Amino acid sequence: VTVIDNIAPTAICMDTTVYLTDSGQVLIDFSFVDGGSFDNCTYTAVLSDTVFTCADAGPNTISILLTDASGNTATCIATVTVIDSVPPVAICKDTTIYLDAAGSAIIFPIDVNNGTYDNCYSVNINTNATTFSCTDIGPNDVLLIATDPSGNVDSCLSIVTVLDTFGPTALCMDTTIYLDATGSFTIDSSFVDNGSSDDCSGVTLSLLKSTYTCADVGISSTTLYVTDTSGNIDSCTAKVTVLDTIAPVAICMDTTIYLDASGNVTITPYDVIDTTSYIVVTDTVNFDGLFAPATPSNSIPASTYSDGFLSFVDSAEVIDLSMTPAVPGYSNPNALVFYDQNTSMDTMTFLSPVQNVSFKMGSIGGSSGAFLAMAFDASGSILSTKIVPYGGVLQTISFSHTNIKTISLENADFSFGALYIDDIIYSRTEYAGTYDNCSYTPTISKSVFTCADTGVNSVIVTLEDPSGNKDNCSSTVTVLDTLAPTAICKNATIFLDSMGIASIGLSDINDGSFDNCSIDTMFVSKSTFTCADLGTNSVTLTVVDVNGNIDSCTGTVTVYDVLSPYITCKPDTLYLGATGVDTAIAMNLVDSVWDNCSYTVTASPTIFDCSKTGVNPVNVTVTDADGRTSSCYSNLTVLDTVSPTVACNSPTVYLNAIGLATITVGDIDNGSTDNCAISTMTISNNSFD
Repeated sequence: VTVIDNIAPTAICMDTTVYLTDSGQVLIDFSFVDGGSFDNCTYTAVLSDTVFTCADAGPNTISILLTDASGNTATCIATVTVIDSVPPVAICKDTTIYLDAAGSAIIFPIDVNNGTYDNCYSVNINTNATTFSCTDIGPNDVLLIATDPSGNVDSCLSIVTVLDTFGPTALCMDTTIYLDATGSFTIDSSFVDNGSSDDCSGVTLSLLKSTYTCADVGISSTTLYVTDTSGNIDSCTAKVTVLDTIAPVAICMDTTIYLDASGNVTITPYDVIDTTSYIVVTDTVNFDGLFAPATPSNSIPASTYSDGFLSFVDSAEVIDLSMTPAVPGYSNPNALVFYDQNTSMDTMTFLSPVQNVSFKMGSIGGSSGAFLAMAFDASGSILSTKIVPYGGVLQTISFSHTNIKTISLENADFSFGALYIDDIIYSRTEYAGTYDNCSYTPTISKSVFTCADTGVNSVIVTLEDPSGNKDNCSSTVTVLDTLAPTAICKNATIFLDSMGIASIGLSDINDGSFDNCSIDTMFVSKSTFTCADLGTNSVTLTVVDVNGNIDSCTGTVTVYDVLSPYITCKPDTLYLGATGVDTAIAMNLVDSVWDNCSYTVTASPTIFDCSKTGVNPVNVTVTDADGRTSSCYSNLTVLDTVSPTVACNSPTVYLNAIGLATITVGDIDNGSTDNCAISTMTISNNSFD
């Protein structure tokens, strides 16, 4: 039996929807589109298309062919809708962008896309921000949005760092500054900035050199650095002309100087200028006497008030407190008042730094809060801060610093009211002698003085600083000669004249006495010498200079008598006396004698006895006071005119045997004598009977 199946299958299709996978395709089989096909036997189904890709997204028509085992066929049509529901994968990368000269920068999605992909062929990428400016400098979160053609979306976050590397533009201008009384001047950027700018805003200006001193006088320079908020720097150089127009202050003092041994003395300008550097002066500032008490509307702006060294700025004014409610503990009618209804800063500024500032302070009105009192140095640095609570009562505020330039009073949190201060006391340095804010070179109109300048002289000292500023002063220079002359003596020998007199002059005893100036007078203690001065004599030479200074020395004057005496003799007779010896008187033998001084006359021999009776030659010598002699001979006749003295005995004789008796001279002589010698003695009768 042959069984034949000639019944075709029944093809029933249905539409279907499929979804692409991550690979971008989807596979289907008959089951996806079979709407209930059947056959009396078995069959196979063949689809015209089983693979769908991104290109097939949307509806796709396919045919299905059913074939049974007997070869019978049937077909139907199905719509396969392909849907892409797989979102793309957004992959970000961070990036850095740079602002341009206009301060702007733009990014594109590609700048932050790091390989975003989709299961299909293309992805549309966008960012939530594309334009950046100076306000975006730094890291910024940027959203990268990826959209595929099917509308599936994914996103990721990228950090876009915005950098400003476009440097600012530094523009400089030259400036001229003038040194102050301290020899210094400090500038800020406003002195040399000529409109520096940046593609962004908020540049910081700084100076390489801001403080200038005397060492900088002339053409100096500084560098202006312009730094933007990103740290980019540009710079320019400005010429700073530093001028010193403050003249030195010349203060002279009188002086007395003394001539030296050469009759000269030299001074320098520093001998007559007062170089005292400075003194410390304490000033007190109050406001008494500015107004009559209780006069309405008495007030002046503080900025118009200054004591010449202290000034005030901002909202302060000097008012008559007698027109306000009473201030506790405060009796002065006037004070400096700050109306601190906001947080403004009111200041009092000193011309140059001072030390140890104190002032009385109180409050008017208000109910709570505090003031800040701050002391600043010349550079603007805070030295110290005092919190002054509101209380209304008078109190003393003190700052103990040596370099206070400004004191500010700032309302910290004070409710509406006013602050008053008075009796400001401060110490400042005040130059007392010659000085300049820089340096100075002194010159003097006369520096060398001689004997001709003895007495009072006027000199002019001129001070000139390196900038050519000048001042001068006058000094009285009294020149004194207090050096005594030098008296130099020499010894002298003089000879008496025929009158027994000799004299000396100054030249005889002065051996070159001198003085640093000139000698006025010289005199000796003794100038005339006589015979009484024979030998050595001390003589004082006194020297007096033109300025009354005195010196003296002693010389030896030896006085000689070189004139010999003169003598002539005459004969004389010397009569021996009772002793038989006698002395001849020399002057009796002198006929004439002379000498210019005194003399003595001697004779030799002068003693004569009986043996010299007769004519004897006698040498008569005259000797003067200087020992000089002259002699002559005199014939001296020595005579014995004295009779012997006879002394007799009366002897008794006896006749001898023959009636005779004899005697001798001896029997009669009883010691007869003579001034010389008895030559013979005889008796008249020598025989008796």
